[in-house]
Amino acid sequence: MPSTTLLKAAGYGSFLVAIKHAVSFELLENNSSDCISFRNYQTLRIHTARLVGTKEVIIAWSSSAWYLRRGIRTSGLLTAMAGILQAYATLH
Repeated sequence: MPSTTLLKAAGYGSFLVAIKHAVSFELLENNSSDCISFRNYQTLRIHTARLVGTKEVIIAWSSSAWYLRRGIRTSGLLTAMAGILQAYATLH
């Protein structure tokens, strides 16, 4: 069984990454009208990021379900919250 301290640290880390992704998507959307070539690059980057973000959401929610089924409530809830924030960042 992994250390609960490490699992909590991973949960908090995922939570912080999800927040950073939410902020970076807002910055990308605000700069999209600056240049046509940059906009094309940005569009590709956003689609790629959304694909990766969707995979991260699936992984986070699957991990959360795994933790919760085994009674590891704190890690399960933190991982679910990270998945929710990642979903918001990805789909917003």
